[in-house]
Amino acid sequence: MSEKSKWTYIFSDTLNMKVAYNSETKIVTTEDKVEYTPDEIDALKDGVITLQLHRLKKIFNGKVLKSEN
Repeated sequence: MSEKSKWTYIFSDTLNMKVAYNSETKIVTTEDKVEYTPDEIDALKDGVITLQLHRLKKIFNGKVLKSEN
């Protein structure tokens, strides 16, 4: 991930990798190239990406959806 001004980078202890947040698009991208859209982040409880969820999203190239319950 190249570092540019619209990006904020942190190291996620949960995922054990670098995570980038784009302040313009509100997209979160992980070092292993998994992207989370603003809608996906909103669908997560407290906006937290767990390791299990991340692995599933990566393996299945999935999308996080809001619960209908």
